[in-house]
Amino acid sequence: MSDTQEEDAAFSDGEGESVPVDKISEAKRNRRAIKRTLTRQMDNIDKLTGRSRNVLLVRDKLSVLTETIEKFEDAQAALLSLLSDEEQVREAEYAADVLSRAMQLKEGINNWLAQYEEDNELAQYEDDNETQDEPREASKDGLGSCTSLHDLEVENTALEEELKELTKRRQQRQLELCNLRLKKERQKLIEEKKLIVELDSYKNDVYGQGTSHSTSGVPQPRSTPSRVHNAPTRVSWEPSRVSQESPAPDESATTASVLADTLRHVLDTSRNQQRAIVQSLHVPRGEPQTFDGDELEYWPFIRSFKDSIDCLSISAAQKLVYLKQYCRGKAALALKSTSYLNPDEGYNTALEILEERFGNPYNITCKWVKKVVNRPEVKTAADLRDYADEIHCCIESLKAMNSLSWLGNGDMLAIVEKLPYYLKTRWIKANHEIRSKYKRGVEIVELVKFISDAADEASDPVFGTLVNKGQKDKGKNPQSKYQKRQVGSFTAKASITEDKLTAVTENKKQTAGKCPCCGQGHYLTRCTQFKAMKIKDRRDFVMTKGLCLNCFAHGHTGKTCARNYVCAVAGCGLKHNTYLHFPNQRTDEGTTPPPSVPTVTHAPRVTFTPPENAPESQRVSNYASSLGGKLALPIVPARVRCIDTNAIIDTYAMLDPGTNATYCTEELCHKLGARGVIRRMELTTIAQTRMPVESNVITLFVSDIYDSQEPCCISEVTVRPTLNIDLSGLSSRVELLKWQHLKQLELPELDVDQVHLLIGQDCADLLMPGEVKKGRPGEPFAVHTPLGWVINGPIDPFKSNIKTSHFVRNVSALERDLSKLWELEGVNSEVPGMSQ
Repeated sequence: MSDTQEEDAAFSDGEGESVPVDKISEAKRNRRAIKRTLTRQMDNIDKLTGRSRNVLLVRDKLSVLTETIEKFEDAQAALLSLLSDEEQVREAEYAADVLSRAMQLKEGINNWLAQYEEDNELAQYEDDNETQDEPREASKDGLGSCTSLHDLEVENTALEEELKELTKRRQQRQLELCNLRLKKERQKLIEEKKLIVELDSYKNDVYGQGTSHSTSGVPQPRSTPSRVHNAPTRVSWEPSRVSQESPAPDESATTASVLADTLRHVLDTSRNQQRAIVQSLHVPRGEPQTFDGDELEYWPFIRSFKDSIDCLSISAAQKLVYLKQYCRGKAALALKSTSYLNPDEGYNTALEILEERFGNPYNITCKWVKKVVNRPEVKTAADLRDYADEIHCCIESLKAMNSLSWLGNGDMLAIVEKLPYYLKTRWIKANHEIRSKYKRGVEIVELVKFISDAADEASDPVFGTLVNKGQKDKGKNPQSKYQKRQVGSFTAKASITEDKLTAVTENKKQTAGKCPCCGQGHYLTRCTQFKAMKIKDRRDFVMTKGLCLNCFAHGHTGKTCARNYVCAVAGCGLKHNTYLHFPNQRTDEGTTPPPSVPTVTHAPRVTFTPPENAPESQRVSNYASSLGGKLALPIVPARVRCIDTNAIIDTYAMLDPGTNATYCTEELCHKLGARGVIRRMELTTIAQTRMPVESNVITLFVSDIYDSQEPCCISEVTVRPTLNIDLSGLSSRVELLKWQHLKQLELPELDVDQVHLLIGQDCADLLMPGEVKKGRPGEPFAVHTPLGWVINGPIDPFKSNIKTSHFVRNVSALERDLSKLWELEGVNSEVPGMSQ
């Protein structure tokens, strides 16, 4: 390895020394393993603190937990010694969060143990006082009243009899107390049995008479042990103290009343729980949202997943399957490694990976600020409403992460610059009032409230149109009422401008002018003098006047004509006007009379001929689209692999459901180093008919750029010099923000100048739609394919209409051949063209 590569494989720590990357990775793996051990120990101790009989076991595990915490601190210190200052700050914040959880749990366990010991000492002290109280009083009275030994013996005997009586009475009281407890338990069991019978009868009424439904299948809520542990709760209890004297009648009534109230409360609670279970059976289950690796959507996804899946009483393996099912793209790729772990460990590890990779508060804060500050300017009331909601979400997220201080005056200035002009002036006034009244600067919360109020004003159904009227008039295209939707294919390109409004011969604007030949008010193709000329004279006249050889319009030549006109003479199909067609030997008659109105031929067709020993088949590609404004084409980033060289290239691919073949450019084939076989084909365009061509056929593997799925093998990919498909039909992030149903989509961007791969129906698996996001009729829609999201339809209605058609041969070569053809054949043909 060279010195440069060694410098790339290492980075500088705080002291400026070069630290290998493998050491840092090993230190991180060591810390992650200790953290998993620490999490499991915290979960086990938290479960044991629910009962007092686990005190000794909790003490043992607490000592083990203390050792694990020390190991984690050592691993953190070892990692920080390898990192730079900025990275040390992030790692220190991460370690502080883990240590705070562990220390919080440890403190709660110590409090629980101290309280348990205190309760035991109090109970022991009270029992000792009760057993020693009566002999002490008897001894004191006997010594004070007896003066002789005989009297002491008599008194002692009496006291012994009294002690026996008291002991007997105490035992009787204890038996009565036990009977009372047994009666209470029996009554509770009877009431529970009645509740079960009532619940069964209620279910029979709901589901039908005679149908029995077991309640064992009802899922009981059971949350996965949380990684944020609060102080453990302890079941409070008091030592039993039985009175030595008979209770008074009013005390018995009070005790019975308390027992009755307690029993009634228990019954009401049980009924409410049973009713909640029954109602939960009828509520439809909520589905969590999918997560594709967008850090801004991490916390909403985790909360929805825990509320709908994690709370169910299912195994960790099933939860892991559901978690992977709802993860897409980068998130799904990050969880691949958990499939090889134990289900319990794999599920916890998957949650940790998602939080560590996509739940970093620092990264989320930076992305929120960038998204709010760098969005397009607000132009309409709908944009203002969306911007207000977006800023509100940003503020709430930053508040939850204690990162609101990240938004400073510079960010607020950038936010205000996105607002319309009238709101900028209003905010300047509001800012001045706040500074003058409260003697301080404005806060971001006040700016958010200002934008929300302005959005409410602009969204008013009656007077809100006064604000939006000027903006709507400004955004209108003055030529939009003249534009008509035209049919186009991926093989031609023409822009409709003010001097090119229609494709018919009788153009109203052109007929309003004078004929360049006779000066009258009609188009050149209607001119009798022009039709009476010889074909060569017509061509010379058109070129002398500087007219287009194809459409007879000013301002451009036939080489740059954007109209889809071609010669209507059978067998010709060249791009020149029918009145300028020179007769040749292929036509049956000397001169083919031109029609009154030129017609447009079909789009070019490409037909492939396989080798002689191959089965007969034809591959035809007729990709067409209707364009009104900018239309989004199904262009998606793809990762292409070559089995010969193991080379990998990321490029743009177009999904073409209208063809049964797949093509790639020679540039892509050369970069991959792919080798194939030569096959013959016949190429037919508007300029050539059945032209024999030889092309190379190779095998490629195609997948999405994240490698989230297995690559798809395309066994026959035809190599062409170029596909002539630019990226004008590729949708951008700015264009998606204009549509409410597409604004959440993230489209990867590549540093590629054109489409290098055209995928047809021979690889239908890559064209298969998985999910569709659509809006109202006439709006663009998005389709999720195995290669990613593709956008279709009118993505930007304010751009000029475009029709594309890419010729196989160069246009300049066609013009040269046509000019030579006219010079050779025009000399021998002097027959004037006759009008019909």
